[in-house]
Amino acid sequence: MKQQQRVRFTIIDLLIILVVIAAIIFGAVKIFPGLFSKGGEQSTVEFTVMVTGKDEGFSQMIHTGDVVSLSYEEKDSGVVTNVRTEPATTMTYDSIDGQYNIANVEGQEDIYITVQADAVVSDLVVKTGETAVKVGKEMPIRGKGYVTSGFVVSMNTPEGN
Repeated sequence: MKQQQRVRFTIIDLLIILVVIAAIIFGAVKIFPGLFSKGGEQSTVEFTVMVTGKDEGFSQMIHTGDVVSLSYEEKDSGVVTNVRTEPATTMTYDSIDGQYNIANVEGQEDIYITVQADAVVSDLVVKTGETAVKVGKEMPIRGKGYVTSGFVVSMNTPEGN
């Protein structure tokens, strides 16, 4: 006759199951932060987008007061509150001295576009419409007569965070 083996759960099996469940929950919160956040409060957020390496004169098309689209779907928008430029720079290696030097790039400029937009601010995410606004995230800027994209380099929420 065949003997039936009985499956026994030990404390180690239970710990492994708990660690796997915790990892799944942690991953879901990191990947889908909007699903786990509270509704948040509606407020105005101001952030700066740095656009690098544009041809000189491109910044003259962007004006304070322009209504710009902040996503590829054209649902989310904001208002340009400030535009400033700096000469575009690049880091070069001097093999003779063994040093890196910062040099200006001829005919190019870096543009800093400050945008003000209505957003929902929660503990986990700041969203203007369906677009999350995070420092370091790439953000498209589309206005009348120009399209560009850059990275968010600073952001001010109502609490000053």
